[in-house]
Amino acid sequence: MHKLFRGPSSGQLLHRILVPILMLLFGACTSRGTIELPDRSPDHMPSPVGCSETVCDYFFDLCADPCEQCWDSCGREDDQLSVIKCTQKCSLLCSPTAKPKPLAQCVSELDTCHSTIRNTICVDRMRDDMPRGMPVCSPDIKVANCVCGADNACLGALDQLNHKCRKCNQHWVTTCIEVACKAEDAANSACMHQRECSSVTACDDCRATADALSTCVKNAQSDPRDIGGCYSGPRECSGEPLCPFLPF
Repeated sequence: MHKLFRGPSSGQLLHRILVPILMLLFGACTSRGTIELPDRSPDHMPSPVGCSETVCDYFFDLCADPCEQCWDSCGREDDQLSVIKCTQKCSLLCSPTAKPKPLAQCVSELDTCHSTIRNTICVDRMRDDMPRGMPVCSPDIKVANCVCGADNACLGALDQLNHKCRKCNQHWVTTCIEVACKAEDAANSACMHQRECSSVTACDDCRATADALSTCVKNAQSDPRDIGGCYSGPRECSGEPLCPFLPF
């Protein structure tokens, strides 16, 4: 459910890339709103029956009132350090010098978003914690990860909606890459550094090294030797391996 007004500020997985892992997946707070639309369909993509908030609605609220969304995200953090970091980012985001997008632009982007796959993802229950003893990443989040596919902003939204799931994946993915896929990671990093690329999506020349790292992580998740926690990690967080993603 999106709001068509600006409220007062409050006192903010093999086709996923290390950009969401290092920036979106592990970000402590939301950034100033933008819908960053993916490829759209010529037809309206209906939201799930009974759904009150889709990813499109989430992005609209982030665009229309980024301060409220930022403070709301901080309120879902579960440790003191994360709360402090998020609070600092919200203070900057909500400073008097920060200028939000015109509301008309947010409304226009929302209308366009309704023609993308994001409108088929319902986030109604994604903020809820799973019962004790269950994997922290809910079935809804697992399905949504696959639907988002290579849409990094969509994946980042899921991470902001449930910090426990984000942190769980952050822990095992980072260690998995460092231990089981060290050579592939180094080769890709060297390629991106040489070509001065900030992300894989903006670096076609490094697609081969990115694919090699992606394949390494995928294979490691199926290796019962559990090198670097690649096998046990995703099962502890989600109960199963991550939906295919590019781990940069």
